[in-house]
Amino acid sequence: MSGGDRKPIADMSRYELLEFLEERIKACCETTTPPEVLRELKELKRRIVDLERRRTLG
Repeated sequence: MSGGDRKPIADMSRYELLEFLEERIKACCETTTPPEVLRELKELKRRIVDLERRRTLG
């Protein structure tokens, strides 16, 4: 799925989320330096944790 037609992260299954993360990590590694990759991964992890909390509370 490309960025324009992908569903919101909150609506993704775990498999879709893993696919999305793989795409983001690959793209990040091709275009950024290692510290930026680390920041991107930390931000993605934070977003996933927040979404999981919302799913369990909602």
